[in-house]
Amino acid sequence: MKENSFRITKQGFFVALRNVVSLCDDTELVDFVSNSYNKIKAIWKKDPSQYTVVRKDGQLSLVTDVVNFEGFVEGNLTQLYLNLPEMRNNRYTDDWTKTFDIRVGRPVSMPMNDCNWSTQDCAAAGLHFTADQIHYVGCGDTSMLILINPMKVVGIGQHKGRCYEYLPLMTVPREEATKILHDLDFDTLELDDQYAIRELEGLADRAQAGFVAESRKYTFNIPNISQVEIRNIALSLDDMRSEIRNRVSSI
Repeated sequence: MKENSFRITKQGFFVALRNVVSLCDDTELVDFVSNSYNKIKAIWKKDPSQYTVVRKDGQLSLVTDVVNFEGFVEGNLTQLYLNLPEMRNNRYTDDWTKTFDIRVGRPVSMPMNDCNWSTQDCAAAGLHFTADQIHYVGCGDTSMLILINPMKVVGIGQHKGRCYEYLPLMTVPREEATKILHDLDFDTLELDDQYAIRELEGLADRAQAGFVAESRKYTFNIPNISQVEIRNIALSLDDMRSEIRNRVSSI
């Protein structure tokens, strides 16, 4: 994580980069909404729901008061961001297979068992990501900042890794892609609240199932997890989910 400059979030996820292929010619609104929403949270440390996206003379901008605004109102920034997966121009795919439906704001996944569980940089099977070496993952015309749950990583090589699920957070200009992960003013800690809540759903059941799968995959011995420990995990996850929800709603 340190060597490749991955940024870690408050919930323990990490932020990475990958390239994708745009399927739409006009991505202006997708770019503006995804960039503005995350930069307001990460740099300004403010609540994106207090801003409205407007268009005047063909240019998009943000305002906090639309009462006296003369132009077209696109909508509330937070609502636009949450609705990005349904936006017609928010359509991307991968350069290798051109089969993945990639949209900012919606998790991208593939079957875990179809991934190549190795540390080879060029192992094909898996959803590739990188940090400093965005040009090493050079396929595609658009760079994306993505969020990854480390429990869904299947391999980390020298320059890039693979996972079986990631969440596209925002599009980012190629020339800014590596700089943003080194920008100390871009605080990634607050970028994962909604995804963290989603990931905690049903995690207790997956923890037990995942333990069984992992114990069969490797040769070392892992102690059994008791039902009491599983119940304690479930209770702690409920507390975590409640705490995150309360924090999000009180912004």
